[in-house]
Amino acid sequence: MYKIIGANGTEYGPVTAELIRQWIAEGRINAHTQAQLVGEAGWRAISDFPEFAASFQPAPSTPPVPPPPGYRTTPASPQPFNSGAANPYARQLALDQVSGPSIGLMVGGSLGTLYGLYTFLSNLLMDPKAYFEKLASNMPPQNRQIFENMASMQGSWHAFSIILALIVLVASIFVIIGGARMMKLQSYGICLAAAIISVIPCIGPCCGIVGIPLGIWALVILNRSEVKQQFDQP
Repeated sequence: MYKIIGANGTEYGPVTAELIRQWIAEGRINAHTQAQLVGEAGWRAISDFPEFAASFQPAPSTPPVPPPPGYRTTPASPQPFNSGAANPYARQLALDQVSGPSIGLMVGGSLGTLYGLYTFLSNLLMDPKAYFEKLASNMPPQNRQIFENMASMQGSWHAFSIILALIVLVASIFVIIGGARMMKLQSYGICLAAAIISVIPCIGPCCGIVGIPLGIWALVILNRSEVKQQFDQP
């Protein structure tokens, strides 16, 4: 008869050897479970008992059956690299490739947003006609007519400047959205449109100074087949 200490620290027994073997088979006792023979003073691992040691020995492996004489094995052909959506390495490779241009689009779009907002507000709050009329009043008579003509033309130009600044502002915000989607490989059409807008002079971020190189970079990456097929995958 034996006593054991369970995983919860509770002492069980006396129990028979047959019951202990049943518990070992059920996985309720492992090789390190503490046990003692009734009448003994100390505790030791159950696997130290000769009558239970065999229960914890790994099953012997069956040696492979040799092929019959004359049999020729054909080596397995290497599997091609699968760049599809189910391959996590292909997706990570695509994420690494879009990381740089997507950040570039977001930075360029942010600069364009600040530029567009400043231009829009400054044109909205300024009265250029009154400004040129004030300049004309301080000019000599021979130069006054030039500034008066400029003041008369400022109405249409001022309205055009406000509309253009608003277009730049909206376009730059769209480029930021496209860059954020590109970083997550989402919405391929939006990302492509954001890259195209970025390279348009006078509309892209900072009138194209920043947007053109960033947009070209993004377009090159977006047109790679291994990147394109990873978009909008679960």
